Amino acid sequence: MYIITNALKNIWRYRGRSLLFAATALSIIAICTTGVLIRNASGTLIDGYHGQFGSKVTLGPDLAKATPGSTKQPTTAQYLDFGRSELLQKAVYTAHMSGNVKGLTMLDEEEEGKYESHSTGSPEGMGAMPKSNLVGYDDPSISEEFTSGKRRIVDGRKYSGDRDCLISQQLAKLNHLKVGDAITFTSLDNGDPGVRLRISGIYADSTMNGKAQQQFKTPMLNRGNEILMSQQAARKLPAFVRQGYLEPEFYLKNPDQLDAFRKELKAKGLPDDFKVSTDEAAYKKVVAPVESLRRLATIFLALVLVLGGLVLLFLCLMAMRSRAYEIGVLRAIGMKGWKVSLGMITETVAIVALCLVLGLGVGTAAAQPLADSLLEGQQANSAQEGQAGEGVSPSNIVIAGQPTSEPDVKPAKINLGMDATSLAQISGVSMGMVLLSSMVGMIAVNRCQPRKLLSEGK
Repeated sequence: MYIITNALKNIWRYRGRSLLFAATALSIIAICTTGVLIRNASGTLIDGYHGQFGSKVTLGPDLAKATPGSTKQPTTAQYLDFGRSELLQKAVYTAHMSGNVKGLTMLDEEEEGKYESHSTGSPEGMGAMPKSNLVGYDDPSISEEFTSGKRRIVDGRKYSGDRDCLISQQLAKLNHLKVGDAITFTSLDNGDPGVRLRISGIYADSTMNGKAQQQFKTPMLNRGNEILMSQQAARKLPAFVRQGYLEPEFYLKNPDQLDAFRKELKAKGLPDDFKVSTDEAAYKKVVAPVESLRRLATIFLALVLVLGGLVLLFLCLMAMRSRAYEIGVLRAIGMKGWKVSLGMITETVAIVALCLVLGLGVGTAAAQPLADSLLEGQQANSAQEGQAGEGVSPSNIVIAGQPTSEPDVKPAKINLGMDATSLAQISGVSMGMVLLSSMVGMIAVNRCQPRKLLSEGK
């Protein structure tokens, strides 16, 4: 008990030295708290995005190898066969078919009529032009646009039967349609009687926001004219076999298996002028800035630990040198070396424990605004590099008749929080301070005899 009581008294007795040690320890712990939180949160975010972008695989024509008219789309059967690979976690298909809806006025149809009245007329042999798209999804959440809030069901429910469909709120209002009404979708085949669909739900659509000022408007380009239904149901339609196509998205179990998956698809008949790739544009937009932030946090953390450790070691050596006489007196009156060391360890533990509580609070409070500021800077740098590197390349060219997949991914936002792993790592740094101080103290206590210590402390 005397050892602990005397140790606490020594903190106050040598309060100048104690305050200097505490200030150094508090600074190290607070900065380490900030660095550890940013680094761990960045790592978690990167792992999540690696799972999303590193495993998502898309197929598309390789314009470097393709020649005009030579690109041949894989068939629906081939796409379905590709999706049965053992390397895949899942395969998601979207069915597309262009056509018209009997008796309905489509969005932007009047605008298209104004445009045609000032033109020289349609090219000879063009035939009927599609004004709507039938889109089939097999995802339980319908699509990413419903998940992100760009679309949402405002009346009715999601399709469940083979003849259920969803239409946009704008299209329903224009044609005075409601849930339960029937519409007839027809393909572009002459004489196609069409398929009768029942409106099971109506969705609000904001995907066209910001595009109202476009110079040329046509129903085909207005996504509010899309008719949504089940992908499996869409593939059963006779007209789909003739005019529809599948847009596949494959998700690998392991991103490192991309080359093996590419070889498997080539063996199953994927044309040589088709490429198998990941979503690099979305990866660079979201993941690259976070990876840069993590590297910065790691380097900063390493520098703080090294420099802080050196400063702390210097303070400990100076403290032991100035306390040589005290140690010599305690040893001379018969106190064991381990008891003297225990008293010094108690002093260090008490100071570091208080600094740990304060440092966790200060570091956690400073971590979020600092992380936001650093991430914003990294995203700005990444955007500038992306603009500097843009140009005419295969990834910037859109092929007529092919589905476009322009990345619409929001920049990452990092949310920091203290978890068990971060707390354990920060506590480990604090424990390192205690061990460093204790090691210096024990060496000072045991390296010389009491008479030598007394002579050095005079």
